[in-house]
Amino acid sequence: MIVSARRYRSIRIMPAPPSPLVIRAATPGDGERVAAMAAALSQDEGGPPSQFSAEAFCRDGFGQAPAFACLIAERDGATVGYALHYPDYDTDRLVHGAYLADLYVEKAARRAGVGRALMAAVARIGRERGARMMRWGVLQHNGAARLFYSGIGREQQDLRVCSVSGDRFRTLAEAAPRSAAIRPARPADAGALATMLEALNRELDCRPPRAGIEAALRADGFGPNAAFTSLFAERQGAPVGYALFLPAYDTETGARGAFLSDLYVMPRTRGHGLGRALIAAATRATTQRGGDFLYWEVLRTNTRARRFYRSLAGELEDVIICIAEGEAFERLAVDGGMR
Repeated sequence: MIVSARRYRSIRIMPAPPSPLVIRAATPGDGERVAAMAAALSQDEGGPPSQFSAEAFCRDGFGQAPAFACLIAERDGATVGYALHYPDYDTDRLVHGAYLADLYVEKAARRAGVGRALMAAVARIGRERGARMMRWGVLQHNGAARLFYSGIGREQQDLRVCSVSGDRFRTLAEAAPRSAAIRPARPADAGALATMLEALNRELDCRPPRAGIEAALRADGFGPNAAFTSLFAERQGAPVGYALFLPAYDTETGARGAFLSDLYVMPRTRGHGLGRALIAAATRATTQRGGDFLYWEVLRTNTRARRFYRSLAGELEDVIICIAEGEAFERLAVDGGMR
């Protein structure tokens, strides 16, 4: 039978439903594929070529002390995306978190919920381990990514990111100690750490002091499963400052490092190099763990701190830190952040 053009146009062809998306934990055998996607991510962002090789993926992502975990998204047996993440901790909120270091979806698989599914899986894994928030970075010029992330969390526009690596990192690690004694903090120091953390928050006008700071720091910062490391600065046996940092990873360089979460020196002892000495000590501790960089965040309005930090590191002007916390984090973990 001959079908007329008019009748033919009335026939509706229903598209086949998309095949199920599978999210699974990565294995060492995924190294080549993840390295290729990491290279594509760097190219998409206009950055330098990625140094995250399959060897680095296997070396740093598996074994006794992995620096990160990775999730793979598959459809019809083909890898279409990945998410790389590691534990985080926030001393403003005194909560565990998850840091999303990389999120990438192949172009042919975009706008089909793959990225959101990967982020939701990271949030669920974090929540099972006690996390109550999730953070990630996005480039200021990446409008498409910022639009996508705006439906999941919020941008922290009040922060600037600073980073030191390479020769400047090694020079900092070799800096001679100052007159204060700097040592690893002990559980008995939790009270003094809590007092200085409260003082830091008051100075920055970040959040009102909350109950249970000492107990939280003691529980989360010491023992075999410590979420962070803290260094204690003393003069004549009295506390005068502290630095608090935790492990981090950079896929652009394929290197371990650390995130300096807190740095505080008591006002009466400032101007004598204690802040620099604490950062140098944190840098040395990071090198001893195989790290090659240190980064931190500073409030845009804190001009004094930014002037000090510029003598040590450069500000990453194009990086914006995003966060999903509270209800936004719970939505992400439960249903992918759909509103």
